[in-house]
Amino acid sequence: NNTQINNCYCSSTNITATNNYIGGICGQLISSLINNCHYLSSTIQGFNYVGGICGSTSNSSSIINSYSKDLTITATNINADGICGNLIIASNINKCYCVSSNIKVTDFSYAGGICGLSNNSTINNSYCVLNQNIVAKDSVGGLCGDNDQDATINNCYCIATIKRKSNSSKKAFGGLVGSNSGTINNSYSYSDWNQTSGLTAPTGSNGTSTKTSADMQNIAGTLGNEFANDVFSVNDLYPIFTDRAITITNNISKNN
Repeated sequence: NNTQINNCYCSSTNITATNNYIGGICGQLISSLINNCHYLSSTIQGFNYVGGICGSTSNSSSIINSYSKDLTITATNINADGICGNLIIASNINKCYCVSSNIKVTDFSYAGGICGLSNNSTINNSYCVLNQNIVAKDSVGGLCGDNDQDATINNCYCIATIKRKSNSSKKAFGGLVGSNSGTINNSYSYSDWNQTSGLTAPTGSNGTSTKTSADMQNIAGTLGNEFANDVFSVNDLYPIFTDRAITITNNISKNN
């Protein structure tokens, strides 16, 4: 409660648990902040609420300027994601991303590239670019599994493969979010999906509009000032954060 975790980094570790609230940096965040933290090249496994950065956030908590990369994230029961499994009670994710990770819920629901379930909370200026799968039986989305009531997504995008488990009769899956009863503003997806017979397209939301891969590589201006085009090919040509682009440019200038 009421604490801050700043400037943390962890890599090449394996976390295996049979209980709830498992994260690469923090298990459960209550009325607290995670800022500028990274978790890389690792495996995380738990029962419920498993996230690349944090298992669950609540009570006006925030995760900002943080990312996960090259992870395998598995929740046995519900809720697996690249940044935070459960985002609830006026919490927020801002300027975070997940790349090159595999995300899976073995038994039931809520899998997303950034968040498994968001309720009465906000995801701003965030993205995921996954060259592996996001898998669950229900509520499977490229960015968020379930953007629930009073939840908002602003200025986000995702590139992902959405896979609904073959033994599921559920239909809540989509390029951006698997199910949506909240608000989505200026957010986009380019996603492949794999489903059982009877479904020819996602039933969730692809966001403000569905884009092609080429569209997504040139969408930085549409997303807003926090994003820049990836002229450095560090993110498969998809948009990166403006401050990251400035840092790369300055480093190149110093070395020339």
